[in-house]
Amino acid sequence: MTIPAQEVSTQQPAGSVVFRRSIVRAFVYPLLLLALLIIIFIWQLGNVLRTNERVEHSNTVMTQESTILKLLVDMETGLRGYLLNGDALYLEPYQQAQSTFDAEFQHLQALITDNAEQTQNLNDAWADIVKWRQYAVDTLNKKASVNDGVDAATQLTGKQLMDSIRQRLTTFVNTENRLRDERIRITQSTSQFVIISVVIVGLIVGALLAVVTLRQLVGLSQSYEQALALSRNHSEELLTQREWLQGVLSSIGDGVIATDIHGTVTFINPVTRQLTGWSDEEAAGKSISKVYEVVHEVDQTPTAPQDVTQLSNDSKHLMTRKGDRIPIEDNLTYIKDGNGSPVGTVIVFRDISHRKMIEQKRAQLDAMLEQERQRFANIIETVPGIFWENQYDSAADRMKLVFISAYVEPVLGYTVDEALAQPDFWNKVFHPEDAQRARQEMAQIRMSGHPGVVSFRALHKDGQVVDIDAHMVAIMEDGKPVKSRGVMMDVSDRQRLMNAQTRYAAMLRRSNEQLQQFAYIASHDLQEPLRMVISYLQLLERRYSNALDSDAHEFITFAVDGASRMRELISGLLQFSRLDGDQDTEEPVSVQEILDRALTNLSVAITDSGAVITHDVLPQVQADSLQLMQLFQNLIGNAIKFRGQETPKIHIGVQKKNDEWQFSVKDNGIGIAPEYKDRIFAMFQRLHGRTEYAGTGIGLAICKKIVERHGGRIWVESAEGEGATFYFTLPVSPIDYLGMPTSTTRPHSY
Repeated sequence: MTIPAQEVSTQQPAGSVVFRRSIVRAFVYPLLLLALLIIIFIWQLGNVLRTNERVEHSNTVMTQESTILKLLVDMETGLRGYLLNGDALYLEPYQQAQSTFDAEFQHLQALITDNAEQTQNLNDAWADIVKWRQYAVDTLNKKASVNDGVDAATQLTGKQLMDSIRQRLTTFVNTENRLRDERIRITQSTSQFVIISVVIVGLIVGALLAVVTLRQLVGLSQSYEQALALSRNHSEELLTQREWLQGVLSSIGDGVIATDIHGTVTFINPVTRQLTGWSDEEAAGKSISKVYEVVHEVDQTPTAPQDVTQLSNDSKHLMTRKGDRIPIEDNLTYIKDGNGSPVGTVIVFRDISHRKMIEQKRAQLDAMLEQERQRFANIIETVPGIFWENQYDSAADRMKLVFISAYVEPVLGYTVDEALAQPDFWNKVFHPEDAQRARQEMAQIRMSGHPGVVSFRALHKDGQVVDIDAHMVAIMEDGKPVKSRGVMMDVSDRQRLMNAQTRYAAMLRRSNEQLQQFAYIASHDLQEPLRMVISYLQLLERRYSNALDSDAHEFITFAVDGASRMRELISGLLQFSRLDGDQDTEEPVSVQEILDRALTNLSVAITDSGAVITHDVLPQVQADSLQLMQLFQNLIGNAIKFRGQETPKIHIGVQKKNDEWQFSVKDNGIGIAPEYKDRIFAMFQRLHGRTEYAGTGIGLAICKKIVERHGGRIWVESAEGEGATFYFTLPVSPIDYLGMPTSTTRPHSY
């Protein structure tokens, strides 16, 4: 603050001339005048000292007011930085200023207790300060509760309160400046008078009075220098605060643009440079609508230049210099002078691309969750079962039904509300004969923590009995079941079907036993007459050989052959029927040993045909050894029987595929036409006449039945004239098996 200069008069007062003349004329008069001047000097000197003290007091008051103003600026800046950025770090200046503000303000009040006008000014400022501090507390609480930006209206309220405080403090400072100027003027006037008095008295009293006066003037000069230094310090402090404010605006994570009252850009921070693509030099002096180009998200229209600095709550996109669009949210604050008149604006905006992406992902997840929820609801509605959930009730120390699907009504006759309204609903629907067992089994499943199934009979609301299968699982916490949930299925129809199947199976078993007995008796009884017919025909041919002509011999031969073939068919049929009648004698057997026994039985045919038989390393299987031997014997015998012109070559192979062994019997015989691949496994099916190949046509049917009784499959792959490969499968035995190189073959010789 500039102190107005005061003119110092250089004219000598008239009384000093009279005084000099009088002091020369008389000794007493000068002494009286000197005494009077000394009294006046002392009185004026006291006034100068008191005025100087009041000037010093005013300087102290103004210094303390600057401290109060600085604390208010720190609180406002910290609060505004936190509201703009949401980072608690910006609250540090606010919190530090809060901790010392009351003590500093009380100190200022103590300095002006003797001035009623300044006390009233300070009280008015304190009332606004109390309102602003309450506004700050409310704003921080609102920010913490909703975790969102504070609306412009609220910020404007805070700004108005702070402007009022500044106005109050400006009035306070102006009043104190006026008092200090008046005191300085009085001090200057008094000093001038004292100087004149000192000159007059100095001529009388000499150097002693001059020294005293000089000391007072030096003190006054020091007061002036101190006031000047205080003003200079105040200016430097304001400059420091301005630099600090620019540093804060440059370091925050939001974009900041300052304009003058005409919308011309005066400042942009680094974030603004990064987002918009404008540099400081390029942006300075340009219109805000040029640097800060915004497009509304709703209608995709650009904001008019005159509306850029208008508040807006809708979504916007910032258009960069490269033409990219960045979703943003912004806020605007007016810059006002000491009189409260707007002199510019500050726009704060932030890039919300990451938040938009998170919101989109959240919306997608919500949609997926809703879709899954709807899907689950549709499944519950369509699945013919009762979905339910129990929750542990600690007060009653039991499981309480908390959810049940609407399918409970068609199954048990109760509505959902009726079921949930009854805490002991399950006990109500359990059949009395099954209740205790069902409860125990459910408790065991709950305590085990593993899924399980409980079957029981339930009572329909109308008293009918319903067969139920309850699939359930327990939800464990700290090793204790806290929930259980599952689905109950009405298996009444299945149970009735199973009962019917059981009865039918028993009837079928009895029928099969009777048929087997009939087949055995019939085949056994038929063989005896056939043996008699054959015997008597042969006896007739021997005894009456000479009496019979060639036709008779031929007829007898045909009759014997037909009877023999019938006997073979009956034997084959008896053998086929016995496969069902044999008891289950499956045991772990070595396929290698079974094959050796089969080849031993076929040794004559092998020797006569010169067949070469090889095989892979064979495993152990779970099977009936006699039936498995018959299987190999039939397949290898067929390979020898249906040989071509070449020496028979037969290979028995095996491969492990998943949980079964796949065996193969491959030959180089006459082969089978593709259209007969399925027909050959039927009973009494022959592809060749008896004159070509002997047999009854029942061997492969026996092979098929043996394989199927062991849980396997049999088929053939062949082409006419190219040999045949018969495949069959057997389940893998649980017995460990060391491995089998499928490429290794072993010849079998006799």
